[in-house]
Amino acid sequence: MPTPSSKPPGERAGLPADFFADAVELLTRLTRQSSPSDDPAGLRAMARMLAAELAARGLKVEICDQPDEHGVPLPVIVAETAADDADDAADDADDARSASAG
Repeated sequence: MPTPSSKPPGERAGLPADFFADAVELLTRLTRQSSPSDDPAGLRAMARMLAAELAARGLKVEICDQPDEHGVPLPVIVAETAADDADDAADDADDARSASAG
């Protein structure tokens, strides 16, 4: 039978202590937020929390409403990286060149 490690959980996971503590704090906040699927207000609060975390990590974030099966608008998070923006701009430039050449 394996014996428990004397190392702190973050070290056992191979993570720096501050990174591990930040991750636990974030997961604690997220799991404390009530967001059952039949609670639009709770889902919206969770979407705002997640959007803020993603934006803090450099993503471009938007919260859009999509209707559920009963037509109730529910939040959907759309996030993209700066690389996605650059890829989109390159695609747009390619499309513009193709259109002017044709």
